[in-house]
This record gives sequence, structure tokens and C-alpha cells, in this order.
Amino acid sequence: MNTPTGTVVVIGASIAGLLAARAASRHAEQVLILERDSLPSDAMPRRGVPQGVHAHILLADGQARIEKWFPGITGELTLRGAVPVEARELVWHQGGGYRLPSAVDLPVLSVSRPVLEDALRSRVREDLQNVEIVDATSVDGLLCDRGAVRGVRAGDTRYPADLVIDCSGRTTRAWAMLDQAGFAAPDTDAVRIDVAYRTRVMRRHPSMFDEGCVVSIAPPSHRTGLGVMVPIEHGQWMLTAASFHGDPVPESEDAFSVWAQTLPSDEIAQTLAAAEPQGDVARFALRSSRRRRPERQRALPSGFIAMGDALCSFNPVYGQGMTVAAREAHLLSELLERSSVVAPKLPRRFYRAAARIVDVPWRLAAAGDFADPRTTGVRPRGTGLASRFLVRAVRAATRDAVVAHELTRVQHMLAGPGALLRPLTLLRLLWASRVHADAAWRAGEGMSVFDELLAGRADMLSYGAVSRAVQ
Repeated sequence: MNTPTGTVVVIGASIAGLLAARAASRHAEQVLILERDSLPSDAMPRRGVPQGVHAHILLADGQARIEKWFPGITGELTLRGAVPVEARELVWHQGGGYRLPSAVDLPVLSVSRPVLEDALRSRVREDLQNVEIVDATSVDGLLCDRGAVRGVRAGDTRYPADLVIDCSGRTTRAWAMLDQAGFAAPDTDAVRIDVAYRTRVMRRHPSMFDEGCVVSIAPPSHRTGLGVMVPIEHGQWMLTAASFHGDPVPESEDAFSVWAQTLPSDEIAQTLAAAEPQGDVARFALRSSRRRRPERQRALPSGFIAMGDALCSFNPVYGQGMTVAAREAHLLSELLERSSVVAPKLPRRFYRAAARIVDVPWRLAAAGDFADPRTTGVRPRGTGLASRFLVRAVRAATRDAVVAHELTRVQHMLAGPGALLRPLTLLRLLWASRVHADAAWRAGEGMSVFDELLAGRADMLSYGAVSRAVQ
């Protein structure tokens, strides 16, 4: 490892910001995290994370990376009330049936966002002697000089830095600041999703489901929204209802009960009927997911990197954001191992490699988003084919355990989409989805697979075409 040198300023004490500070701490003499919120002294929601009061899932790959950097944090979170969950305990109704039980390589934790953030902040403060967190400090300017970012400004205070890492989230102002300084803003790929969240917290009833169970119900039609119910600390359920493109979403306790009756599976309705509500209904809305493309720019300022939602904000329904941020932080650490925080070419190298990290989850999310015909925006190449393939994979996972296992691993970022395209797995997937289609056709719920082929959907059977679309 190179000798630590220079100063790093991280904008934002988000999950991405805390992980970026951990990555930089081994390679810089000093790391300063500037957070605009007044940080709570314990695990409480904060204004700068409006989605923090809604259901979160830390994917298995993200959890493994965080555990590697903060050894023992999984146990600490469990002591704080986080609930270990294994894939075989998942109650997942999607594509017209229940996904078959499977197991990923690692269990995951179901925990609220405030508890996770508080645990990470505590470990950063305790473990990293050269890292300081300064809250109630809003960065309102970048210090630029001769093609480089030299630090930040917060009010009348200047904070010089050899590297500035922007982790201030999807509402970041740093790109606009760079534009004002003469650096062209990067291209942005936007997908209009109009997702609305409503969340209730309820006391868990021990007779309903096992504590390690997560219930996820995605109806066949996007127009009826979806529901996710996860166990969190203090013996509670967190239930989040989501809708898209202005469709109705429950606004009250009574409305939640009515909404639950429209779902194709009754687990959530049963829980609502028996559980005791805790607090008011929480609300959140997001118009679009956005991916900035600085890797395409000819001129980039040295001394500045954007990470996490400041680089790419995903549709939160898929739970990809925290894990992608953890992967980006590991990438930063690997690059700093080979160079230093003062290396002029560090941003370009980071963005080129980060684009490959972002690409697969972005394409998978787009495949899901554009399955709804009302979604608009920039479609990655092959999105239509990928959407149809993923529909078949979801249906097959209700009938084939091997497909269910591989699909779960892909969703937890423990494997790439190619895991579903291995010849034997692909054959099982296509056969199981055919059986599913025929069963739906016989029940009067859709067309048979033969009708689908006659309708021009035989492109799904091309291994090469599917491979190019989802990889």
C-alpha cells in the first residue's frame, strides 16, 4: 500500500459517504466528512434521507463488503435488533405464483435505514482515527483552479482538499457548481418512473410469520402496485406500498386494509388484520431514476469524484443503491492502492470502471421499469428483449428451484445475469416458463407459449440475443 498522503473531503454522511471515507482513510492523511444535516445522536430518521423511513433491503453482496471493512458489524446490527433473513424464508409472490425456496451464499439482514446509518457512523468514528465527521455544514461551492477541484466552501469557511468525493445524493448540487466553474455537465440518462411510497410500521404478532421472513408481493400488472413487508428492530414490521405513474396508493390505515385486499396473495392482508399500528403513514415520491455519464466526457476536472446516488440514483423498488455504493467504494480503494488521492487521472479511471459496476443493475432496473408501457426515458440497448426474458425468469422461478436459486443470486448481486444464461439453466428456465404459460392459458389467464411464439416472441429463445441484452 502507498504511504497515506493528502486530504480528502467527502460531501455527505450518507451510506455512500461513510463507505467512501472508509475507502479513502487508508490512503489519505486526513478525511473530512461534511454533512448538511444535524446528525442525530442515535438511530433516528433525518431530513436529508427522506426515503429512510421506508423499507430497505441491504443485498447480500453489499452486506458482505460492509462486513469486510467493518468486521463484526453484522453482529452489532443483530444486537441492535436487525433480523437475519435467509432466502429460503422469503415469501415472494411474483409472476402469478410463489418463488420456490432457495438459498444464497450469505444470509442478509433486515434492518431500518436509520439503524444501519447510525451503526456505520459509530464505527467510522471509533475505528478510523484520521476521519472526522462535521455535521450542520452545507457545502455551497467548490474551490476550482486550473482544471482541478482544490476543495469546498461552506459559508465563509474554506476546506482545502486534494480530492473531493461527492456523496450528497440524488439532489446533489456539485454538478451545477462544476458547470458554473466551466466544466460541462455530464450527459444524464433519465427514466420516468413516478414511484410513490407509503409506509406503515406495525408490531409483529408472533403467530403470523417467522421473524426471519420477508414478504414481497408484486402483482402481475404494474397498475396495481406492489407491497414489501420486512421485519425490523423492536419487534416490528415495516410495510411499504408502492405505485407507479400516478396510480392510487393507500393514504390511511383503512386504505391500507382495502389496498391489501387487491393483492394476489393474502399474507399482507392477514398481518394488517392482526397487527397493531405504530405511528403515522410515511410518504415518499420519486419522479425518475437518473444515471450521469461522466465517463463519456472528454474533459474532467481532477480532484473530484461523484459516488452513490450523486452518480446514479436507481429506482428504489429494486434495492440496489446501497450495494452499488459499496461496490464503488471498493473500486475507489483498489484504484488508490495503485495510485494516490492526488493522481490527476484518478477521476477518469474511476468513472470508466464505475460505469461497468453501474451498468448491470441499471439495465436490470430498466428491464423492469419498461415492462410498464407508461414508463418513458432513455432505454438501454436491448431493454425490450431483456424485459421479456426477465418476465420468463420470474415465472420460471415459481416452478424450478434451480432457476429460483440463480435469480435470487442475481438479484443479490452475487452473480451476474449470465448465471441465468448458462445452457442447462437457460433450458430449465425456458421449459419452466413454458409450463407456466400453458397452465395460465388453460386457466383462462393468458395465452399459451405456442400463441406467444406465433405472436412474434420467439426471440426469447435465442441464447445469443438474450445474452447481449442482459449482460
